[in-house]
Amino acid sequence: MSGGQPFTPELESFLLARIETYEELEALLLLRREPHDSWSADALGARLNIDRERALETLLRLADAGLLRAVHSAPDKPYCYDPADAGIDRIVEQLDSAMRERRLDLIKLMNANAMMRMRTRAIRAFADAFVIPAPDNKKKGEGGEGGNGKQGGRDA
Repeated sequence: MSGGQPFTPELESFLLARIETYEELEALLLLRREPHDSWSADALGARLNIDRERALETLLRLADAGLLRAVHSAPDKPYCYDPADAGIDRIVEQLDSAMRERRLDLIKLMNANAMMRMRTRAIRAFADAFVIPAPDNKKKGEGGEGGNGKQGGRDA
């Protein structure tokens, strides 16, 4: 079913704003499909075949995006699917359907989003290179000894 109609604007903007990696996509859909289970970084890493640190980073990003919540505050706290509102859950449902039916199109969209993020970061970095720092308001001699711009109170 590749090459069909475009995804909904809501789905496209959701992916652009909240899902940056394939690990995040896979983790989100896994946790949504198993809403009564909670997942630690170790369990998620084993299931997705990624290292623990990457799994933890994925869980934290999804929680920060308002898609997961920590079940409790233990050191290796497990997370469960808990979107901020029903509208987000509907979009994630569309995402799950797209992953099953239009996987290639979805991957192409995620690649395009990644390229857009990379270009945006490069443009910002380039623009920042031309930012002139604000001048220091405290010129030599001001506020120091003498306060009149003369060294030691004498004419230079």
